[in-house]
Amino acid sequence: MNFGAITTGGVIYTSFTATNSGGAALNGNAGVGLPFAVVTNASFSLPASRPPMSSCSFAPAIAGTWTSNVVFTSTGGSSTNAVSGVGLTPGSIAVTPATLNFGALATGTTAQASFVVTNFGGTAVSNGTAVVSGGPFTIISNTTFSVPGLGSTNVVVRFCAVSAGGFTNNVVFTTAKWRERHEYGDRAGAVAPVASFPLPTQSAARNHWG
Repeated sequence: MNFGAITTGGVIYTSFTATNSGGAALNGNAGVGLPFAVVTNASFSLPASRPPMSSCSFAPAIAGTWTSNVVFTSTGGSSTNAVSGVGLTPGSIAVTPATLNFGALATGTTAQASFVVTNFGGTAVSNGTAVVSGGPFTIISNTTFSVPGLGSTNVVVRFCAVSAGGFTNNVVFTTAKWRERHEYGDRAGAVAPVASFPLPTQSAARNHWG
């Protein structure tokens, strides 16, 4: 039985069915090593031709690949059933660079630059958002994003000023952390795009206006 992959701290359940094909009742026990556990019917009494169901869980506390055997022993014989599963580290994002500087641009022109969102955990990060409010900055790709385990994605920001001046703002990245047995709160970080726009010099103003 393969439990598949689960974030550490979570739990998955599955069931085994033991069948008594004989004519007399039998008694038995089921056991398995950590991080697996038999959570129901670890001890069972099995009437003739009546199958009980034993529930087994997989709850890794440490990332890695885990294998074990669920061993059923009874007055009517024994059975060894292999189980396996993978524990993944929780998803955790980091955003680089800490600051984007678009430099000096003429009014009405645009520039684009990217933040890189990297997931350093083994579990995928989903339902991520990148938000910037107000000013001449706009997110033009991946305002919502997902990042696979140990993967990355780009969030592209555009700067377009219609008036002269210096502009700063923050892009806020938020991800709904993986939910399994426990439900965690959101995690947010802010990184700042920066752009400067030079005011016209006195001589340039005279040349422009004659």
